[in-house]
Amino acid sequence: MKFKIFVHPFRPKVQKEKIQEILRSLDFKISESDPDIALIIGGDGTFSYYGRKLTIPMLFIGVPNNEILGSKSRLAEIHLQDLPKALRRIAKGNYASC
Repeated sequence: MKFKIFVHPFRPKVQKEKIQEILRSLDFKISESDPDIALIIGGDGTFSYYGRKLTIPMLFIGVPNNEILGSKSRLAEIHLQDLPKALRRIAKGNYASC
């Protein structure tokens, strides 16, 4: 299974390198050209943007921010701290596509 990482182009909530580390630690492949799943990291605005642009399966990974104007990542399917566990479940085929 190959993943491509998407973050906000100007204000990423987390650096791509951190997500790449997580993927590599779990022996997952990263593919810029032929991914099976898109990992969208950020908040609701980032989810909405990439949700309209991409045609591959997506996993919305929230990075909540408790500041008044910060992201609440209400549309997140999981949060960043749960990413390793979620990726293990996906690798086992334990997921549903919508």
